[in-house]
Amino acid sequence: ACQLTGTFDADKKLTGVHMRLSGQSILAKVRPAVVEQQNGRDPLVFQGVFAGGEHGFGYQFPNLMVDHAMRNTHVPPGFWRGVNSNQNAVFFECFMDELAEKAGMDALAFRRQYMGPFPRNLAVLNAAAERIGWDKPAAPGVHRGLAQMKAFGSFVAAACELSVLDGKRVKIHRIVAATDPGYAVNPAQIERQVSGSFVYGLSALFLQECTIKDGRVEQTNFDSFGSMRLAQMPKVETIIIQGGGEEWGGIGEPTICVAAPAVLNAIYRATGERLRTARDPQQLKLLQQGIDGDDERADADEDSVEREAEQEHRLAVATTELGAGPEEWTLLQGMQRFGWQPVAVVRGSTSVMTYSRTDRVATIQITGTTFGGSDIEITVAPAANGGGSFGGARPSFGS
Repeated sequence: ACQLTGTFDADKKLTGVHMRLSGQSILAKVRPAVVEQQNGRDPLVFQGVFAGGEHGFGYQFPNLMVDHAMRNTHVPPGFWRGVNSNQNAVFFECFMDELAEKAGMDALAFRRQYMGPFPRNLAVLNAAAERIGWDKPAAPGVHRGLAQMKAFGSFVAAACELSVLDGKRVKIHRIVAATDPGYAVNPAQIERQVSGSFVYGLSALFLQECTIKDGRVEQTNFDSFGSMRLAQMPKVETIIIQGGGEEWGGIGEPTICVAAPAVLNAIYRATGERLRTARDPQQLKLLQQGIDGDDERADADEDSVEREAEQEHRLAVATTELGAGPEEWTLLQGMQRFGWQPVAVVRGSTSVMTYSRTDRVATIQITGTTFGGSDIEITVAPAANGGGSFGGARPSFGS
């Protein structure tokens, strides 16, 4: 949790900010010696708002206080990707938008006037804003948001464009991510890491939560702890800046932290409502990409995702009930996608998998123990009597 307070003078110039953090300490559980050495302070709590270093604060105000009230519960916390930078970016970058609105200023212009001593923070913010077209009007019904931070030695910023239907159905049109890790040896790898980091950040915002029941976390795997699907994920346009310096920053974790605040700032512009508290993940419903605002197609696409998830579940159950091994999983999956329902699997030196579809029965015979050294023969016959070979060929996998 976080409480933020800002003060202005008569000219609407920011004179001070107080950031009050409260919550659990990861290090108090996993590395208590560090907390003891810090006289009861968990340094990880202040990622993104330190006075300097790899998680240094990127603004200069006349007065700034950041403190933390440690409140540990009986449920032990652990690390997640990005750690405390993720929530601290949400807290402060959304608050910066609120301060800008209070001052009657554009969100980008407001930030710039307090970033003079931090040229690399400013450079990534400017790069993301320029690519998204911040100085030009957005398309009707489209709203923008941005955020910046330094995390794990890299300077990162994000800008996005999105639409909101019915106050909660969100469609993200574009994500622009700028990152300055100091040096870029493999730009293609950096682009992929940055794209993946937005999957983490947006999944946490729209799909993920941990709930406690009977003293333990209820979520156990990705069937109950959701992740962005390809159809939901917007294209991430990556800008790489090589700012140099003596240190090399990270790539995979830093840009996670700017994903949620950029989107939340855009949602506020679309709805006029600030999301301030922990919420039901269903409060915001993420639409599929490539729908162009067509509600009926959006619903149909969402239904297809739900059907696919249900099919995957049935397939997993069928695989377990039939006793199929890992080497048969790919065939089970492929056959069912084409409408074949698994009937039986008999395993041994030769595995036989039987499927049915309408008036036909398919038999797949696998000789060998794994696909790497197996021969596979598929035959199809009418349900009542024999038939010929499937496709007239015998495919062979492996040497």
